[in-house]
Amino acid sequence: MNEYFTFQNLLSDETLFQGINLLPAGHVLTIDRDRKKTIRRFWDPVFRPNQKRLYKDAVEELRTHFEHATTRHLIGDVPVGSQLSGGMDSASLVAVATKSIPHFMTFTGGFDLELAEGFELNFDERQDAERVSRHVKSEHYSMLIQAGDMERILPKLIWHLEDLRLGNSYPNYYICQLASKFVKVALSGAGGDELFAGYPWRYEQVHDMHTSKDFDEKYFAYWQRLVPDGQKADFFQPHVWQQSDVALPFEKYRAVISPVDGLDPINKCLYFELKTFLHGLLVVEDKVSSAHGLEIRVPFLDTQLVEFALSLPSEWKIRNGVGKAILREALQPYLPADILQKKKQGFAAPERTWFRKSSFEYTRDLLLSPSSLNKEYIQSTYVERILREHMTGKTNHRLLIWSLLSFEWWLRIFLHDGFQDAIKAPYYRTAR
Repeated sequence: MNEYFTFQNLLSDETLFQGINLLPAGHVLTIDRDRKKTIRRFWDPVFRPNQKRLYKDAVEELRTHFEHATTRHLIGDVPVGSQLSGGMDSASLVAVATKSIPHFMTFTGGFDLELAEGFELNFDERQDAERVSRHVKSEHYSMLIQAGDMERILPKLIWHLEDLRLGNSYPNYYICQLASKFVKVALSGAGGDELFAGYPWRYEQVHDMHTSKDFDEKYFAYWQRLVPDGQKADFFQPHVWQQSDVALPFEKYRAVISPVDGLDPINKCLYFELKTFLHGLLVVEDKVSSAHGLEIRVPFLDTQLVEFALSLPSEWKIRNGVGKAILREALQPYLPADILQKKKQGFAAPERTWFRKSSFEYTRDLLLSPSSLNKEYIQSTYVERILREHMTGKTNHRLLIWSLLSFEWWLRIFLHDGFQDAIKAPYYRTAR
């Protein structure tokens, strides 16, 4: 719990279930005839920048690797389509795929922005996705996701996730549901950002910090996405905090980052993202797609493409504060310039507004009602303060609110009622 409510993720192979661990990424488990178990690592990202390669040659090689990777992932005996956002990663996959498959199907989701404010007004990418679809002539399907859709699907989503990882994954659940009505396999653009430096605002935190101590101080603080260490005594119930290791989150962070202490800051960031953030995304995407009998394929994580990306100098990936610089140049033949130059935007709903307005009553009832189970572990006064600060617009606590809602349903489904009883209970508002 301490680790999850620090990072909104688990950096190790542990889970929220005692005695149950994940097989670590890049490892193989062997059980012999005597039931002796051995776990060994067979792969880990190794950054070996090739300083002798010419930039223009690297652009051409990258384009070739990308085309081959995408084409390989189209092979199958069942219909193949693709997720399609308004960004360059999924758009470039679709541009290549449509050359091989006529009437290639694409799927996207957008959000109800009627109540949205400020930067959230740009969260609906359906128009950009439709522009890409027209450009490459795909057979395109889209859907609108509203605040009530989040409330309605949350218990079923948590049931499928089983172990909490990362952020608001219900949009991905709905897109997989849409795609599964038409295809059995769908491409995803996952991995492009983590390999080619697609999150410039993260690297700005540490771009000039070349000692491990300075780097860790800034980067560890950045990845405390939910509850900073200094607030945990007020967040957890005393009996929970007394059993917690105060130093554990930093130790888990150091266990991941220490093998690359000698790398430049950008590649250190990319290594950490590949090992933790991307891993969490893949775990979640595998579960929400499997919930609908859909296979997700990730061409950006093709072995040859990954190894080539790891050989590129970091200064080719991010230039003048813009990420994925060399990838943008390699993909120029496929897409309009404005799509290629578009700033990174995640597939996120306008939850800052939804949690303040249309979903506020749902959130308050679920987290603070007499039947709420999270009170055994988390102090209600802290939750009340978080909701109050979010409601007044003082602080955007959407990530923590999402995690608290998810944790409440996790407790109800896995530790208390079970799935069927949980969704029939009076506190499941949509069942009333």
